[in-house]
Parts: sequence; C-alpha cells; structure tokens
Amino acid sequence: MKKAWLRQIRVGPLVVFVLLLASFATGHTREPDDAYVWLKSCNVDCILISIADQRMDVFGDHKLIGWSSISSGRTGFDTPTGLFAVTDKDLLHRSNLYHNAPMPFFLRLTDGGVGLHAGYLPGYPASHGCIRLPPEMARRLFENVQDGTFVEIISGPIASLAPPQKAGGTVANN
Repeated sequence: MKKAWLRQIRVGPLVVFVLLLASFATGHTREPDDAYVWLKSCNVDCILISIADQRMDVFGDHKLIGWSSISSGRTGFDTPTGLFAVTDKDLLHRSNLYHNAPMPFFLRLTDGGVGLHAGYLPGYPASHGCIRLPPEMARRLFENVQDGTFVEIISGPIASLAPPQKAGGTVANN
C-alpha cells in the first residue's frame, strides 16, 4: 500500500502563504531555462511550483532555500494542479508508461505516476505530466525531501496568489 495516510493530511494555507512571502522578501532574481539556485541544505518544508512561470520555489527552515526552472506537462499531458505530498522516492526510477524512460531522482506525487525528476528543460512545457528539473537541483531535492513533504502546484504565476481565506485544506493525491 502506498502510504494512504498521506491523503488525509490537512495543511493550513496560511503556512504556504507565509512561505510565499519569504520568497518575495529575498529579492533574488531568477534565471531562464535550466537555471537553479540552492542556498542551503536542510530538510525541505514545502515546494511551490508555478506552471505559468515554469518555476519552482523550495522552502526549508521556513525560508526560501532554492528555486529552479522546470518543464511541466505539455498540452494533452497537463501537469495536475493542487496540493500534493511526496509519497515515494526512487533514485533510478524508469517510466512504465513511456518506453522505460529514465527519471532519475524521482519524487512521486500521484498514484498515476506524476512526480518530480531530473530531465531535459527546453524552456517550455514538454513532459508527459511530470515536473522536469535540472539534474543537480533534482539531486539536491532528492537528498533533502522526506516522504510527506508538501508540493503545491498552481496554474498561474506565483505573484497572482491571493491570501488564504480560511485554514485547512486536503492533500490531493490522484
């Protein structure tokens, strides 16, 4: 059984909002395509991914500790949005849907096989639904993420997020 208890976890949107504010307060600029920055190795609190921005922010110790370009799912293979939890880690994962394709440093988000992993970043959505990361960023995440780490995937840009209206929320694992 794939850690079904993770589906029942509740998280307050206030936590995600506070971590978002921390990312804006750093003043760091982001680079295009396969760029990434890793500021500090520590246990990752949560990850925020914007499909519109093709960017990921990583939080640890309640601060922004890294960010990266990504490549999400292309049209017809859209990356699901919502709040997820990492349910499995696989160092040398291979796809059982797409020709045994290598997916190193795989962090599973859904029962359907969507996750984060190292891969090619062309600068636009190009995957079959997974979140592709620069290889070194994928390695660092793999080393610092624990099962149960929250991953929020949003369709809009990060700056467009409104403050949460109420506490509570359910982890979505499809």
